[in-house]
Amino acid sequence: MTIGKNYATVEDIRREAGFENATNLKDSAIAEQLRQAQSEINAALSGVYAVPFDPVPEIIRTLTVQLAAAFLLITAYGTTTSNKQKLADARKLLDGFKNRESEITDENGTPLSSSDMVTGFPEAPSPEYPRYFHMRDKF
Repeated sequence: MTIGKNYATVEDIRREAGFENATNLKDSAIAEQLRQAQSEINAALSGVYAVPFDPVPEIIRTLTVQLAAAFLLITAYGTTTSNKQKLADARKLLDGFKNRESEITDENGTPLSSSDMVTGFPEAPSPEYPRYFHMRDKF
């Protein structure tokens, strides 16, 4: 899956990680963390939303910055308690979208359309997840 448009900027990630004045930290190192964060977001949300996002919702930009900054801090300082917590917090937010506990909206508050994923269970119908296919159906 190719990513066309970046979900955040290197400058956003540098600022979030607290590396605004780290002149020895190359942009390419931050761009690698950005790529990793975008890949994780796309992989997690591909069954729920059409990815890659274009235009990029603000919450996805924020999530990308948080994930990439956590990756960058772990790369720079190791898995300190604080860095692990930053990563866990970002992944918890991502899981909320993946599990449909939270919804991604556009700038007007309109929920984004989901992917074409089937949300019913043929073997366990319920009001929340109806049966999509029946033995009597003809195709």
